[in-house]
Amino acid sequence: VGSGAAGADLAGALLEAGCEVLLIEKDISALTTGLKRIAMRQELAVQNRTLDPAEREARWARLNGATDLSGLANVALAIDSMPDTHPGKSAMLAEIDAALPPLACMATFTGQQRLSDLAAVTSRPDAVAGLHLHGTGGVPKLAEVVLPESGAPLAARMLAALLSRAGIVAVRAGPGDGVIAGPLLDGWRVAALRLLHGGAT
Repeated sequence: VGSGAAGADLAGALLEAGCEVLLIEKDISALTTGLKRIAMRQELAVQNRTLDPAEREARWARLNGATDLSGLANVALAIDSMPDTHPGKSAMLAEIDAALPPLACMATFTGQQRLSDLAAVTSRPDAVAGLHLHGTGGVPKLAEVVLPESGAPLAARMLAALLSRAGIVAVRAGPGDGVIAGPLLDGWRVAALRLLHGGAT
């Protein structure tokens, strides 16, 4: 759900891995923009001779677009790519939750908000995992799979398996602000403050 730069990158990686992808946006204009992002990257790969034209058509056939959430009624895992700083994030997660079947899992892009706070707006907080992508040039290479305090082991396993299929290295991150980078920086800040308080200049 969401076809911004990160969402389109992930969709492209999943298509490359042979997955069927349903890309959902709020309106036809946003959906068209997202589909164009994917098409442009595929066309560039064809021009660079790293993608066969026939394979491009096969990938395109596995991609569907929609402007409502009704297509989520038959999926096992839905990924929300809206940045967690967006003011409509919680409302979108609640809408996705309502559209999914009872046993489905959810994943949502995280980074600055605690995943548990985001998962709490759904009816399935134990089935929501966080996702933070890393990569350059439009190709994600590394992903952090974030678990809330409550667990979400099935969601994390499903997400990690999907990422692995797409050739994206997945590492598990604990809950907290800034996923893995945040705790590392916190430790650095504490050490720096101790040095300053000790008289370092």
